[in-house]
Amino acid sequence: MNSLTPPALPVEPRAERRPHRHHSPFGERDDPYHWLRDDTRSAPDVLAHLQAENAHFSAHRLAFQGLEDTLYAEMLGRVEEDDSSPPVCWHGDWYYSVTRKGLAHAIEMRRRGSLQGTEEVLLDANQRGIGHAYYEIGNWSVSGDGRWLAWAEDLSGRRQFVIRFRDLLRNEDLPEQIPGCSGSMAWARDGRTLLYVQNDPDTLRSHRVMRHVRGAHVRNDRLVYEERDPAFYTDVHLSTSERFLVIGLSSTVADEIRVLPARNPRTRPKVLAPRHRDIHYEADHIGQAWIIRTDWRAPDGRLMMVPEWGIGARHRWQTLLPGQRGRMLESFELFREHLALEEREHGLTRLRVLDWNMQPLRVLTPPDGAGTLALDSNPDQDSTVLRYSYSSPITPDQVRELDVAGGADRVIKQQQLPSGFDTARYAVHRLWAPARDGARIPVTLLTLAGAQPDGQSGLLVYGYGAYGHTIDPEFRISALSLVDRGVHFAILHVRGGEDLGKRWYDEGRMMSKANSFHDFIDATEYLVQGGWAHPQRVCAEGGSAGGLLMGAVANLRPDLYCGMLLQVPFLDCLSTMEDATLPLTTNEYDEWGNPAKPHHYHAMARWSPYDNLCAQAYPRMLVTSGLHDSQVQYWEPVKWVARLRDLKTDTHPVLLQMAMEAGHGGPSGRYARLRELATDYAFVLHVLGVAA
Repeated sequence: MNSLTPPALPVEPRAERRPHRHHSPFGERDDPYHWLRDDTRSAPDVLAHLQAENAHFSAHRLAFQGLEDTLYAEMLGRVEEDDSSPPVCWHGDWYYSVTRKGLAHAIEMRRRGSLQGTEEVLLDANQRGIGHAYYEIGNWSVSGDGRWLAWAEDLSGRRQFVIRFRDLLRNEDLPEQIPGCSGSMAWARDGRTLLYVQNDPDTLRSHRVMRHVRGAHVRNDRLVYEERDPAFYTDVHLSTSERFLVIGLSSTVADEIRVLPARNPRTRPKVLAPRHRDIHYEADHIGQAWIIRTDWRAPDGRLMMVPEWGIGARHRWQTLLPGQRGRMLESFELFREHLALEEREHGLTRLRVLDWNMQPLRVLTPPDGAGTLALDSNPDQDSTVLRYSYSSPITPDQVRELDVAGGADRVIKQQQLPSGFDTARYAVHRLWAPARDGARIPVTLLTLAGAQPDGQSGLLVYGYGAYGHTIDPEFRISALSLVDRGVHFAILHVRGGEDLGKRWYDEGRMMSKANSFHDFIDATEYLVQGGWAHPQRVCAEGGSAGGLLMGAVANLRPDLYCGMLLQVPFLDCLSTMEDATLPLTTNEYDEWGNPAKPHHYHAMARWSPYDNLCAQAYPRMLVTSGLHDSQVQYWEPVKWVARLRDLKTDTHPVLLQMAMEAGHGGPSGRYARLRELATDYAFVLHVLGVAA
């Protein structure tokens, strides 16, 4: 072999087939790769297979390693490594985060009394994470008197947090530790009591609110509330008025809130309004009343009020602002003199500020015509200033403040790109793709300015389409590395999100789930037929539930894409939803279906990506996962890759990268996550034939 001959690539790993059948009242399924599930994550044969997959990926990675390094350097060049967040004033002290060049994690800071006060380090994840392959802070909270800090840390990526405590006055850590938590917590007003949420040790469902007294042994903690319905998750927080501790209970199809006085945390929680199927609500407190956002008799949301004495019954709620079909009320902030609403109409967000007579004071709309406005941190109900954020595919992130009375609107924090950024170099297009059933699918397309639909460009299409979660058009430093090379980037806002209101979500879940897949295919075809991509130069990307979207679309229309990127993908849906011992399963029957019901079972069996792999040609694939993923178990993508290799009729590589020290969110630390992005997009550009 001469020196110019490329090394031979290793043979792709082939998992052993071991007989296994899934039994259900409505059908049986062969699953020869079931053995790859190891709940302990320690079986030698499973770990050996994962190591072989990583070696196989590493060998193929050499073909685009140079491009990956280039992309990483580009993306890092767009990051202001020494940076700080806009300070937020709470109880007279100013809180903010800073990042330092070379450090993977943000450092939480405080100045006492004023912005000129002495700077204090509250929490440094870089120091806490020394010696750990994975370290992440999930949440932290300071007591109202400013002295006591509680924080939740994760050492595996499995989102099983340990809560710890620090005396900020003496800068000393307390000995007590509370394991097995969700990370949700809230201090009572006595400065001694912390309410926190425990996870079920098996399913990881957040289900128990506990009361801990600072300095006491954890075994003395007392149960405040336990949620027994396996469809509900639990959280706890302090109302913005700080008068109440709020226990939030949420499922796919219903919500319930229980409250107790923040000054008397031993009180039994009271129900704000009993749960009822197909009624969602959230609430915050101001003055002597609760303000409620709900879809009760208003599918896209309305605003209601109930006095403190009237809680416990929904019929006492009074309408403040009626709902309007097609205008989604997404969230709100309460102030003494006004209230602010975040709404969505025609797929885009806007902000409205009203007085308490519901008369409009200010309306803010996306200046780029395809961006995202969102309420930001507003903890002071006496403030006359509204803090909000704005971002678009061609506008780096901004944090802004609006003087509600005077109208002055100023940028207090602008994302800086040290390597430079010229918004005039790019263009964002808001398009509407026709779906096969007559619906119109919003599409956000980012291109170079002046780019024409000439049918020659490469294209990456991205989608999610689940849980009512909307993928908003925001600034992405990673997308610039594609567009600068002539590859267009598009977000396909398929059904399953709430881009066009509650109806858009309902038409993309349960028995209507196939609409998500068809929308993605139809919107891709619309872009290709419109000349925005060469028919053989289209890649697709999706993660988690978006990975399910990729798997289903790959089975339905593999010819439409030359490559696919599946990040922590949910692929073995039918088997997972049949197993109530797994995390998330029972909470998601109303998202995907309950396979104990025959019509749900057969509907899921028609689209479950793992069960519908077949003998056909598939695109090139890169599949990523984390061994400690608590949201989508690692074995789902591993089994899917093994079965895909068995069945596919092409010679395209299928690559699996398994992060052995990470979970659903990927590796910990901003540099590792940036490297992961560079790897993913180097694969995409390599598949599209874009040279380094």
